[in-house]
Amino acid sequence: MAVLAVWLAAAPAHGAAQAGRTASVRQSAVVTALVGATVIDVVSGERRRDQVVVVQGGTIRAVVPRATWRRPRGARVVSVMGKFVIPGLWDMHVEQALPLWDRAPVDSNAALFHPLFLAYGVTGVRDVAGSMAVVRGWRDAIARGEREGPRIIFTGPKVGMAAVAPGAPFPLATAADVEATVAALKEGGASAAYLLALDPDLFPALEASLARHRMPLEGNVPLSTSLRAQAGMGQRVVDHMDGILVASSTDEDAVRRTLQLVDTPTWWSRLAWRIGLLTRPEYPSALALEAFSEPRADSLFALLAARRVYQVPTLRLLGVLNRSGDSAVRLPPAPLALRPRRPFNGWPGEPYPSDHALARTQARLQWSVGAMHRAGVPILAGSDTPNLYAAPGLSLHDELALLVRSGLTPLEALQSATWRVAEYLGATDSLGTVAPGRVADLLVLSADPTLDIANSRRIEMVMARGQLYDAARIDALRARATRSASEIETYWIRRAETAR
Repeated sequence: MAVLAVWLAAAPAHGAAQAGRTASVRQSAVVTALVGATVIDVVSGERRRDQVVVVQGGTIRAVVPRATWRRPRGARVVSVMGKFVIPGLWDMHVEQALPLWDRAPVDSNAALFHPLFLAYGVTGVRDVAGSMAVVRGWRDAIARGEREGPRIIFTGPKVGMAAVAPGAPFPLATAADVEATVAALKEGGASAAYLLALDPDLFPALEASLARHRMPLEGNVPLSTSLRAQAGMGQRVVDHMDGILVASSTDEDAVRRTLQLVDTPTWWSRLAWRIGLLTRPEYPSALALEAFSEPRADSLFALLAARRVYQVPTLRLLGVLNRSGDSAVRLPPAPLALRPRRPFNGWPGEPYPSDHALARTQARLQWSVGAMHRAGVPILAGSDTPNLYAAPGLSLHDELALLVRSGLTPLEALQSATWRVAEYLGATDSLGTVAPGRVADLLVLSADPTLDIANSRRIEMVMARGQLYDAARIDALRARATRSASEIETYWIRRAETAR
């Protein structure tokens, strides 16, 4: 049955309906037909050539061979002969609601992020930081057609980083604090609680509060616990490959204790390092490499697959941290880097040689992504925009390239930003494929991305909620966002000059 309005029906605990729900949706009478493209089924990889995709009211009404299609009176016909149509992409780790410059209204971030997301084919995002009120306002205004931008789901501020809402407790010291935090997230419309840090004594309280409010747990794996314990607790998403290398170590507890000391030094650890009783690791993130065990990793990945723990690797971000030489770990074109081009830990200067501890760490992380995927662990693509120079929209395509470098096929990488997202949201009946009844979020590409993932960048048109952006409109989106980015970059350059 055709869907007349976008109701992303997810499991009740996940609240995914926030990605597209609105009180009333005005159904447009205009029919738009994209005629002549090859439609790619991102689930099976099947290519259906010379198709017509019929859209009305923000919904795909039909996908039929051109030979059998009859043009309805008044339909807008758009030739896409020789092109390829895929679902719109989702970036599953963005932080678009944090201040990009001092004292600037956070709401002004939309002027930079949202045009770029659309211009680069990102029609949906998972926001994992920042004000719930701001992000919720963006989501609702976009759904009402008052703003241009992607669909948005959000987790709100990270638990353990700051108060998740005005009046919510911070720091979290008691079970009552944890309960108040989870309640505030639920009330604010968050789809999940994103965990950053928590006293280990409060994990039972967190588990109980999440169950009470029917909210899933996502995010990081604090050093105060283990990935296996978090999977057992029901954590649904792990970001940044957190805990993967540590949990694959033959000496997991010792590695975690050392990392805890580096992360939160005590007076006696500082003294021990100073007088040489303990050796402070030069590269803490590489500490687990020496005791890494592929059999332990295989056991871990089997557990994650069995429990359907989604992974959002953010390989591009990790590549910057580890000074990768991979061509997909790059600075975006100026001014989209959002900062003056000063290096971060030596990046983007000379990459570390392959035998360097951090280069080996990056290689092992990418190996782990491929191994997890082969074991059946679901992978979601996320760029961590705008952190470490990640440009909205553009950096997701870098992430897709890195997923392919890690062992996914181009089709499987596309699935991580389309079909897997729909699965995660419990919305496979309305998202993630080009089929009747699905939302009209589409990309028209000039080349087949299942043959070469670089072709995901070759965007000819974007459709978001049934609104078609042709080349001229895409250029206008990029120009608008570039002006905003130039203002931000100018601010930071002047600030740096003033500080000298």
